[in-house]
Amino acid sequence: AVQDDAIGWVTLAGNQGTPFLEPGGNFYTCVKETLLTDGLSVQDSKTVRRIAKGEVIEVLEFQKKDASADVKRIKGKAKLDGASGWITVSSNAGTSFLEPC
Repeated sequence: AVQDDAIGWVTLAGNQGTPFLEPGGNFYTCVKETLLTDGLSVQDSKTVRRIAKGEVIEVLEFQKKDASADVKRIKGKAKLDGASGWITVSSNAGTSFLEPC
């Protein structure tokens, strides 16, 4: 699972055809300029570069919590130039930086 890294089996649909899982994507769009850093921890990382509004990011690792800043971040790769690193999905105040495409 994304939140706890649990590994196991899942049921895609119930016996009546009710879907439990739907295909998702591994791309996010930047909705507010933010930073791409070289590590998960916002405080201990160096900036790789800025991510501009409208840029598309391919997810390499789904959300992990950065306890030092109380935010959730993804490891991603910019489609624009291939730069990779960690990006905050939303701030601890609720500001969104990335949204699924």
